[in-house]
Amino acid sequence: MAKSKASKTKKETEASSIASKRAAKPARQTEVPGKKRSTSKAKSTAKKNTASPTKSISKSVPKVEAKTSRFAVIKLAGTQLTVVEGEKYTVKKIAGVKGETVVSTDVLLLSEDGKITLGKPTVSGAKVTYTIDSQKKGKKLEIFKYKAKSRYRRRFGDRPLITRILVTKIEG
Repeated sequence: MAKSKASKTKKETEASSIASKRAAKPARQTEVPGKKRSTSKAKSTAKKNTASPTKSISKSVPKVEAKTSRFAVIKLAGTQLTVVEGEKYTVKKIAGVKGETVVSTDVLLLSEDGKITLGKPTVSGAKVTYTIDSQKKGKKLEIFKYKAKSRYRRRFGDRPLITRILVTKIEG
């Protein structure tokens, strides 16, 4: 009997120690799909957003609208570019020399004091005048092609030709 009592007490102490360890550990939280955990960062950003709702700017509105109420969207070097008077832009190479003045009639959209004129396809009578500021090479791009398990690797670089322009006047 003495043996059985000793073995019972040993099992009881092991069980009680396991139970106390489980009680000491906090319950594991499982994430529910669709619900986000709240963290201190999320709370602080939520407070910032609610404090100043007027500071948030919609992504559809160009950043340049804050500086001036006049801007245009032009087609230049195969791309569309939102331009403002007095700003410099970097585009793909355009034919011309440094200091040359160019007039573009490919104006797709014109905005003056909140009034937007949309072209079909271009705005009639609208012109954007810009000067070529510089002709140079851009930053080097490194291209690396790789195909797994076939020992195919190709590495080469490219420095695209770019043109810096200064928009001097938007007419429309």
